[in-house]
Amino acid sequence: MNKNRIKTILIVDDDQDWRDFASTALGQDYSIQIATNGDDGLKTAEKSTPDLILLDVMMPGSKDGFAVLCLLKQNPETAKIPIIMFSEINSIMNTSFNKEELEQYLNEAPSIFLEKPVPPQVLIDTVESLLKD
Repeated sequence: MNKNRIKTILIVDDDQDWRDFASTALGQDYSIQIATNGDDGLKTAEKSTPDLILLDVMMPGSKDGFAVLCLLKQNPETAKIPIIMFSEINSIMNTSFNKEELEQYLNEAPSIFLEKPVPPQVLIDTVESLLKD
């Protein structure tokens, strides 16, 4: 693998502000792809096989983040892509959802689960930790 290749991050989120935030925080060091819903995110991931996926949980349409996560992990072409899931679900629903619970309920889990809002440096550090060569 070419270590000088710019790695690609796919941002899958219906929230324009979040997409802008993540693109700005990561766009200087990574190539950014955008999908505004689960269906498009799944198609983009299968077509381009990004190096990492930022995936929102709550999105309108036929596939939310949980469905996209499961489908990506079940596909041999995308199963190994690190996925960082983001959500405001805990603050909205007053829950404490986490990676371990996702794995228990879905039999799949993201690499990391973070609660929105995420400070820019936390996002950058998390992405860098998952994309280390």
